[in-house]
Amino acid sequence: MGQVNKSYQSMGKAADGYAKSTQKASNTVLSAQRRLETAQRNLHKALLADSVAWRKAKIAREELAKAQDKVNFQKAIHDIAQTEKSLAKLTAAEYEEAKAKEKSAIANTQYQSTLESMRNAKTRVASATEALMQAHLAENAAMTKASSLAATAGIAMKVLGVAVAALGIASTIILFYAGLTLGGYIVGGLLFLVALLVSTTDICIPSIIYNFIFKVKI
Repeated sequence: MGQVNKSYQSMGKAADGYAKSTQKASNTVLSAQRRLETAQRNLHKALLADSVAWRKAKIAREELAKAQDKVNFQKAIHDIAQTEKSLAKLTAAEYEEAKAKEKSAIANTQYQSTLESMRNAKTRVASATEALMQAHLAENAAMTKASSLAATAGIAMKVLGVAVAALGIASTIILFYAGLTLGGYIVGGLLFLVALLVSTTDICIPSIIYNFIFKVKI
């Protein structure tokens, strides 16, 4: 906008210069016209006086015509020079304006490219966020499934442990009842050792048996 304003100011100055030169030329022409009128009056007087005066008037008229042609020629040259200067200034201003428009177009293109990159980045971030959420959901589902399996396996192990203990107690009772005291002591001792291992070393024989049968590791 600053270059355009300078261009308009240059055009205004050129127009002012042209107006001044035109005014000056008009004044010169008016002066020449006055001289012509004076010469015509002198010519009229000279014609009335004698032929010598007529010849002098003729010479004066020729000189006036030459002076007027010279004034017109100089005025034309001045006008052409002023016009060329004005055109040169206008051409320079148009060139600067075209350069400014080109720079503005390049800046606008870069701005649009930046906006497109930002939109693409936002799209990629949204896709990554969605993929991360899907991964979290899958991880939560896997953890839930694993917790469910662990809970099921824990319950099964407890049931198996209780069943083994019940079987051991029942076997001990039956052996003592049948008079097989040694067998009752052996089975009871084994049951006692299983309970002692669980309570002291956290080793559960029924859990080991369950994991070996069902290939489950908790």
